[in-house]
Amino acid sequence: MGSAPTDSIPTACGSLAATLAAYRLLDHEHITWESILAPHFQRSLERAGEHRIVLALQDTTELDFKGKTIGRLGPLSYEAQRGMYLHPAYLVSLEHVLLPEQTRG
Repeated sequence: MGSAPTDSIPTACGSLAATLAAYRLLDHEHITWESILAPHFQRSLERAGEHRIVLALQDTTELDFKGKTIGRLGPLSYEAQRGMYLHPAYLVSLEHVLLPEQTRG
C-alpha cells in the first residue's frame, strides 16, 4: 500500500486475502491513525532538519459531498453544500526538494 498511497485498499493490495488482512489490521483496537502516521512524521522531521530553511506551503480545498448520504458533514461556502475542508501542507526546501522525498526501492 505504501507504493500506491492513492489507490483504494483493494486495488493497492491486489488480492482478496491481502485486502482482508489490511482491513483486519486497520480495524485492530491498538492501531490508530497516529501510530500509522508516526514513522512518516518522524521521517519528515529528519528530512526537514537536513535543510537550513523549510517552507510549509498550505492550501485549502472543499470536499463537497452534496447529495451523498454521509453523516457528520458540515456546510461549506453556502448552506446547500455539505462536506468538509481539507488543509494540505507540503514541506519544501529552498532547493525545491519536497520533504520527505519519497524513495522507491
